[in-house]
Amino acid sequence: MASLDESLGRLGLDYVDLYLIHAPFAGDQRLAQWRGLVELHWQGKAHAIGVSNFSIQHIEELKAAGLPMPAANQIELHPWSQKPELVRY
Repeated sequence: MASLDESLGRLGLDYVDLYLIHAPFAGDQRLAQWRGLVELHWQGKAHAIGVSNFSIQHIEELKAAGLPMPAANQIELHPWSQKPELVRY
């Protein structure tokens, strides 16, 4: 898997506007991945960082660890997949 630095180089960019974790892995991995994205944000390589397919519990886990909250949580949402509690959150 290419690193963000490699991808930025290939694209000729200094940063991306939004960088997401696609899926919530196991707890320790999830927190380590999020810490990695926070570091990329602090370095200015990602202007915003977020998650995809995280539940309320996953996001609360980040909060409980004292980590910055995601700027976005991309979720599947359509008439056959309603998530009213997650949308309200």
